[in-house]
Amino acid sequence: MLGAAARTGRAGLARLLLADCHSLPLRSGAVHGIFGAGLLDHVHDPDAALRE
Repeated sequence: MLGAAARTGRAGLARLLLADCHSLPLRSGAVHGIFGAGLLDHVHDPDAALRE
């Protein structure tokens, strides 16, 4: 999906990142928002993923 987003020009609108949603490689407060369509159905601990 990251490849498809990059091919359609989305990389120019935001930074595209592949990472573990339970341990994001970002400093606290560095992100204004995250888009993860359909993500929560696929993680073992949705609450922890949302807190991260």
